[in-house]
Amino acid sequence: MAKLTKANIFRLCGVIFFMTLTVVFTAGVPVSCRLSDDGFEIVKEDSSSPKILSYIAESNLVINILYSEKINLRNVKIRSLDGMYEEEAGLIEYENEENRVKITLKEPTEVGINYALNGMAKDVHGNLLQFSLPFTGFNDNPVNMVLSEIRTKHTSTAGVLKKAEYIELYVAEGGNTAGFELICGSDGENKKYVFPVMDVKKGEYIVVHFRTPSEGLCIDETGEDLSLSTAEASSESRDLWIENTETRISDSDVIVLRNACKDEITDAVLFCSGDKTSWYSKEQKSLSQEAFDGEAWAGGSGVEWACSSDGVTSNRTLCRFDFETVPAGKDSWHVVTMGTPGCSNENCVIYN
Repeated sequence: MAKLTKANIFRLCGVIFFMTLTVVFTAGVPVSCRLSDDGFEIVKEDSSSPKILSYIAESNLVINILYSEKINLRNVKIRSLDGMYEEEAGLIEYENEENRVKITLKEPTEVGINYALNGMAKDVHGNLLQFSLPFTGFNDNPVNMVLSEIRTKHTSTAGVLKKAEYIELYVAEGGNTAGFELICGSDGENKKYVFPVMDVKKGEYIVVHFRTPSEGLCIDETGEDLSLSTAEASSESRDLWIENTETRISDSDVIVLRNACKDEITDAVLFCSGDKTSWYSKEQKSLSQEAFDGEAWAGGSGVEWACSSDGVTSNRTLCRFDFETVPAGKDSWHVVTMGTPGCSNENCVIYN
């Protein structure tokens, strides 16, 4: 048996230290080596690694991360997912009473570009958490747009789609759509529609089509040319398309417009048919409550505060006439006799 000299002790500690790193990165159970009067021993510390509770890009230069406990960061870098950019993070500031870290980048991120913030967090027990946080370049010129019309029905003839569901939005103030999302309670978060990065002007109408008909061209009009699409319900306004063949919007539903950059709902509409006494899914209940709590819908979150969708067909749509009242409520929306995708609702005739 080899003599336990001081040199051998340090060699053994080196081997154990390497094994420790392996455990930290694979199993998340940290083990450390320390010398004692009797030689060396393995010290098992707190087996719970720090956790990231939330993170958000607050601007094109600042990212905030909230941890479950006080930590210290090391090797923090930002990189673009296209591989064109990588840089060490700039200033790192700790607000330890709230376990919050503010990271100021050296260079501003570009709107719409996908990034990842990578690094390692170490808590007071020596537990390590290696992380990679994806985010999109911050939109510092967000558009102000509101929900303006909804078609919840579709029709087909001999298997050919004739009319499809859509959601229309009106641009109240121009800006960029990066980071904006449309979420339907019937679909849930996993099927949310994420707007492409595009600059839009005040007064524009944007129509998000929830099916792609087989006849005509279903082309996303993200640039200046708004005449690319030729499919049914296409208009001179901006058309965007979801490749889909299934029902995505219910006659009783909750639809929200969310700015993911700020994690806030900017507009919402709650609607239901007269025979409903409650929302039928957890997602609808959750979204309706979030919309009301975030002051994106007036009155309340229950179906009694939703506007009526009785009478909707593939021709008769839900329309909003009043863009000035914010937040909108059940009296802001009506079923009209004929939908006008991509056009003003001013001359629509109320059905009920």
